Amino acid sequence: EFHICNDTIPVSCQAYFSCMLDSLSFEPNTYQFFDQSTGSINSWYWDFGDGSFSMEPNPLHQYADSGLYEVCLTVASVNNPVQCNDTYCQVLTTPQYHNLGGLIFAGDYPLNNPVNQSDTAAVHLYRLFQGQLWFMGSRHFQENGYYWFADILEGDYLIKVGLTENSGNYPNFMPTYFGDQVSWDAAQLISLHGDQFENEVHLVPVAELTLGPG
Repeated sequence: EFHICNDTIPVSCQAYFSCMLDSLSFEPNTYQFFDQSTGSINSWYWDFGDGSFSMEPNPLHQYADSGLYEVCLTVASVNNPVQCNDTYCQVLTTPQYHNLGGLIFAGDYPLNNPVNQSDTAAVHLYRLFQGQLWFMGSRHFQENGYYWFADILEGDYLIKVGLTENSGNYPNFMPTYFGDQVSWDAAQLISLHGDQFENEVHLVPVAELTLGPG
């Protein structure tokens, strides 16, 4: 007398994910989410904690405001011989973003201030990240000699300022880094951990440069 057993072990799935902040762009609070769940999964449901949702495996999401958000991923195996589902949540804390700006001096006075000389400055922003300088982007400024960048992630930055070719003073000043240097390795880093509006750049006159190997 005996029994023949044909037990089926359910295929389990376990939800898990990681996320990475996009720290090298002008898009604040933008995250790339990565599904790292295990099991035979063919359904994803993301709740980003701000009223937004996604059914993509690895979605990209931008939060409108900084804050705390509970992000939940629910994975499932739908229409497979053995169905399963699981949910994993974690709290995401967005970083701080600040404003960065200052005056651009061409000689003794700020650019186009007090007299408008039709000069336009191209200001380039670089971020020091993992030991390397990364180009973040550029802005053009001409009003009152003032430049600014809004909603910049806290961290260390370099600023480079140069006049555009159609500027009247273009032949008279070298492209200059913050710290009033013409070479990036001598430039002064800006450590941004709050709004800063007084990071002045004094364009270096061409006449002050000495001859030497390029």
